[in-house]
Amino acid sequence: MRAVTYARVSGDDTRREGRNLASQLEMCREYCQDRGYDIVAELAEDDRGASGASWDLPELNEALDMARAGKFDVLITRELDRFARGLAKQLVVEAEFKRYGIEVEYVLEQYDDTPEGQLTKNIRAVIAEYERVKIKQRMVRGRRDKVRDGHVMVHGQPPFGYKRAKVNGKVSLAIADKEAEVVRLIFNLYVNEDLTLSGVTSYLDAHTVPSCTDLRGHTQSRKTRGYGEWSIATVSKIVSNETYKGIWTYADNPDLAVDIPALIDPMLWEKAQRKKASNWDESKRRLKYQYLMRRRLWCGDCNSKMVGRSKKSGDRLYLYYICQAKNRFARECNMSIHFRVDQVDRVIWEWTRDLWRDPEHLKERVKEQKQKWARKIRPMFERAKIVEELRLDHERQLDRLLDLYISGDFDKEMLLDRKQRLEQTIRALEIEQCVLTLDGSLQAREAKLETIDKMAQSVHEQIKQADTDFDTRRKLIETLGVEATLLVDDDGQKWVSVRSLVGEQATLPIDAMGSYSR
Repeated sequence: MRAVTYARVSGDDTRREGRNLASQLEMCREYCQDRGYDIVAELAEDDRGASGASWDLPELNEALDMARAGKFDVLITRELDRFARGLAKQLVVEAEFKRYGIEVEYVLEQYDDTPEGQLTKNIRAVIAEYERVKIKQRMVRGRRDKVRDGHVMVHGQPPFGYKRAKVNGKVSLAIADKEAEVVRLIFNLYVNEDLTLSGVTSYLDAHTVPSCTDLRGHTQSRKTRGYGEWSIATVSKIVSNETYKGIWTYADNPDLAVDIPALIDPMLWEKAQRKKASNWDESKRRLKYQYLMRRRLWCGDCNSKMVGRSKKSGDRLYLYYICQAKNRFARECNMSIHFRVDQVDRVIWEWTRDLWRDPEHLKERVKEQKQKWARKIRPMFERAKIVEELRLDHERQLDRLLDLYISGDFDKEMLLDRKQRLEQTIRALEIEQCVLTLDGSLQAREAKLETIDKMAQSVHEQIKQADTDFDTRRKLIETLGVEATLLVDDDGQKWVSVRSLVGEQATLPIDAMGSYSR
């Protein structure tokens, strides 16, 4: 017998003896050795923990792929809840393996392939699911009770400007003087001096004001900036932090709040929020310049999104795409070159226009993409089919149970207990059926491909209009799902790697003429 062993730990397993991956795999090896099984693969999920409630477990999916290909005969795992902590998923996973002729065996328990064995297995699965829910409930309830008692539950570092403190025997927050000075300076610059978030960041950099990591003594190896260098994202986060007005809340729940010393006057904090909301609304309305690939470009060095920037030189205006990872997000990036918007947009638009001008080729690409996508999601539909079969089977069992109850040949309490378990299983299967069939992203992708397919034959007039109309160009770019990455090679040549929703892609040189070949 060819065997595959499978191990998984979840977050609450990591401190429990015998639950770590190495221990599970060792037990599986001994089990296989005792029975003369030949181990062809050992599969183990991430040792940091992988939730059994998730369908997306890479190693379990690998085992299913191997099962489909007929690469082994029996799957060995430590115990029932290694696949899942939920009855429905447990039933579905086992049914999938059985569909491919694979036996599933458990090191710690043996379940006969009989109605009694299936009942025992289902009871164990229900208990595992119950344990998972109870563990989560206990943890959440414990934290909530602590907060209601006046404790502050901070995971990791407290908000910048505060430090942990004991107040009347309870965990709370106290003002950290040096950090508080910086926070008050930021609010003063933003509200009273009427600077933008970018202006506040520039002021802090120019005056070498120590940053959060500087004041908290993190080692240089963890920093991506020098001393006194700030990012706009950090300043924005500080300006939005509600804690500074003297109220700390647990999980953003206003009913679970603890009073702490106010670092910022509540009126000043409210003014900052109104200004930020107003600036955001205005920024969406105020698009001074036309960037065809706005929010659709990535940096080839750090994979951050690239943004549009303008620069005036005398009477001339220049528009560029730049990577702002260093300035805004404090990330390492070696992309120091700016890309001219007119050159990048021209290359990408000409490539996109040629795609739309060849409707037969485009429709063929849509067809291929649909087939490729169907192959990718087929396992999900197979699981949905298995769930439906299991649900119908349990409903038939429930009907037979009713017949037995009416006949009066069996103990009433036993039948009622079995009825309750069957109904619980059916409800769990119905929930999983909804999860597997109501995938919004899947439906959205299918709808986009259908739109491209329909537009392919009637887009000629729009293409003509797009050559002179920016909004039409932008619409055709968005419909085709065009995105791109900007690159620079060792010789300084600029390139754009462009791709679309239909799978068409190319890497094109960027030059003043914008010429390329598809």
